[in-house]
Amino acid sequence: MAQQGFLLIADITGYHHVSHALGARARAGNSRCAVQGIFAEIKPPIMLSNLQGDAALTYLPDANLPQRQFPLDAIERIYCSFANTLGAMRLNTTCTCNACRNMNLLDLKFFLHHGTYATQEMAGRTELQGAEVIRLHRLMKNSVTAATGIKAYALVTEQAAGAIGLPDFFAGSIRHVENLGEFGETVCYVYDLAPIFALWRATRRVVVQHDEPLAFRSMECDLPVPPAIAWAYVTDIEKKIRWQHGIDGMTDDRTCAGADRAGSDAALRPWQGF
Repeated sequence: MAQQGFLLIADITGYHHVSHALGARARAGNSRCAVQGIFAEIKPPIMLSNLQGDAALTYLPDANLPQRQFPLDAIERIYCSFANTLGAMRLNTTCTCNACRNMNLLDLKFFLHHGTYATQEMAGRTELQGAEVIRLHRLMKNSVTAATGIKAYALVTEQAAGAIGLPDFFAGSIRHVENLGEFGETVCYVYDLAPIFALWRATRRVVVQHDEPLAFRSMECDLPVPPAIAWAYVTDIEKKIRWQHGIDGMTDDRTCAGADRAGSDAALRPWQGF
């Protein structure tokens, strides 16, 4: 059935480069960790069509659009969730596998388009079809980073920008043109997502003053082991139950060795005056 709406791809940057240096098991664990933050924010009215390797193809029919600027809001929420998850993984992991050591190479970019597409149910999934879907996929191979130096970005086509409105916001973005062969020149707007996440983090920073009371009683002791081993006894659930009293067992919902999942809140919007 043909319909009008937004088409959005979230693509993990750097995954292909990292995967060449990793084994299949490490690739799988690293991928699960990386996409955890993406899936946390892909929810109705945004619909997931399918996963394509390291990219997620989603769509949002015009009939389900809450506000015209909602696609930009969604991009920022997804990116901040992903970046926050990745940051927590870097901070909390003690794993030395290739997957965890190369997490810094990962990032996320988005491709947003608006047009006509058709949906077809196949094997329990909603597959998207049509020329505009093909155009969006062609945009994934672009010269944005080479031209701007930006690695984590949202690439919004002129059609999507027109459907969203907000001319002042897009006037402040980088105008970019891609030649897509039979589709001709496609005018796009690019904006950097790194400052969005930096501001998101700044608004959620918690500062503990030196004179504030402790949440729990401080305890210090010297352990006759290297710091790495002591840290493992604090973070590894199999070792925790050996020294924590009254605990018979623990479960672990982490998706990669030593890398905890992190949640996220709604991201701030760039068109709200900052």
